[in-house]
Amino acid sequence: MIRKALLLSFSILAAVPQVSLAQQTDDGVFTTNRRTFNDLEPLSFQDIKNTIKPVLMEMPSVRGVVSTENGDNVIVIVAVRNLTINIDGLRTRLNTRGTDRQNEYDKFYKAIRKTISNGDPFTPENLKVVIRTSDALNDFEQQTALDKIPNYVLRRPLFDNLEMAVVADTKTSIAFMPIGRLHDLSLTEDDAFKKAIQNMNDNAQTIEFKDNDGLYYANVPAGFAPSLMLLDNVIEMLKTKYPDGYAVAIPNRDEFIAAPLSDAEALKKLEEVAKKDADGYYALNNKIYTRVDDKWVAIEPNK
Repeated sequence: MIRKALLLSFSILAAVPQVSLAQQTDDGVFTTNRRTFNDLEPLSFQDIKNTIKPVLMEMPSVRGVVSTENGDNVIVIVAVRNLTINIDGLRTRLNTRGTDRQNEYDKFYKAIRKTISNGDPFTPENLKVVIRTSDALNDFEQQTALDKIPNYVLRRPLFDNLEMAVVADTKTSIAFMPIGRLHDLSLTEDDAFKKAIQNMNDNAQTIEFKDNDGLYYANVPAGFAPSLMLLDNVIEMLKTKYPDGYAVAIPNRDEFIAAPLSDAEALKKLEEVAKKDADGYYALNNKIYTRVDDKWVAIEPNK
């Protein structure tokens, strides 16, 4: 009797189709307390953008992540230089059967972070300072605004209509440092200005000056000549050359010109050059300055 019952049980089991674990999983029959990768819903471009934008915004130098008119599959990362990113490949990988989505996101972030870092000139040892007009800096902040929020840069008043601004020199341009980068670099505002001026002061010995018709012209990279007014090493050099006093002019972004206070003819030429060259988009001002009590003061010697 017992043997007969066992034979009946085996015959019932034999009649039930055997399904592999893989088949059960594919057919949705096999379940666990975790969703499988195959259960995940496909992600749209907007889903992906919503996920990656907060992470990208936390990366150093990133000011914004915006869509473009080039399609839903394209984003622009606004940093020191804008990066246009096509996320077609990322979406394909994220929606591939069995993919590890977090791993794909992590690889994407790593690649973007490396690209941004390679193009980021804002390191403490690379900081410099330029002199610009307040109007020029205001225009820059508005022209590079993002979503109507001005691109506020690290700047402070100098004298007259002029200001100092912290920058980094790149292969193709001078990059103005956004205020937000202070946090990334663990610098205070004072630290950044001191470091930028010190970096330039350390290299002041390499600056070339040439006498031309009684005036003393500095030969420095475009955009940085007026900054020589801020460098102790340049001031000491002028004191040595002109022990009876000196005057300088910075009529535009590319000129730093000096003359001795004791030479009336040279001062007249300096005034003429300052007025003539303070013209156009790169103009600063048409005044000439001398040092009084360790400060730059505008003078009118021929009046």
